[in-house]
Amino acid sequence: GSGEKSVMHEMFRLPSDILKESVVSISLFCGPFSAATAAVILGISLPEAVAQLEGLETSAIISVQNREAKELMYDIHPLLKKYAESIKNDEQFVKSYRKARKRFYDHFMSQMKMIAGFVDANFVEAFNMFTSDDANYKFAIEISLEPEFFSVPGKYHENNLIVSLVNAMLSSRKRREVFSSWASLCRVDTETGKQCHLIG
Repeated sequence: GSGEKSVMHEMFRLPSDILKESVVSISLFCGPFSAATAAVILGISLPEAVAQLEGLETSAIISVQNREAKELMYDIHPLLKKYAESIKNDEQFVKSYRKARKRFYDHFMSQMKMIAGFVDANFVEAFNMFTSDDANYKFAIEISLEPEFFSVPGKYHENNLIVSLVNAMLSSRKRREVFSSWASLCRVDTETGKQCHLIG
């Protein structure tokens, strides 16, 4: 409600615009994330990412999941995530958010291609790797359904890897939805017989 939104707005009064942009960018994460992954999504060095995450933790925007763990994992409160997502298209944030979204997509699609390489040789290992961060992988697949991110032609081997991973890890309903969406973004070039990205 309006009361919650007012509280979120007050909490969002961070000491710098960089921290505000960082919150909007890390709102892409669907669950806990490491400083190393945050650095990739934010497009900054690991030390810079750690400093920003510490600033956000001090401001109670994010929390540390388990301080005793070998690698610290951070998370953003669902309400703050929702608020950050609601302002992602504001003039102040839209540019940095779009760049972070592209880095998010590239990072998690690259990870999925690596995981897909294990599907036939060691399904259990591939399954464990995928499910350890499945919400982010599934979100990357959702992003891939958007014309802006859909890319064909691509490397045949890489496309096959993603298809094999989708086949192995998603429910039949979700597979139908993904493949149908991908198909709607393609057409066949009648002269060459190759699939093309459908533009417009």
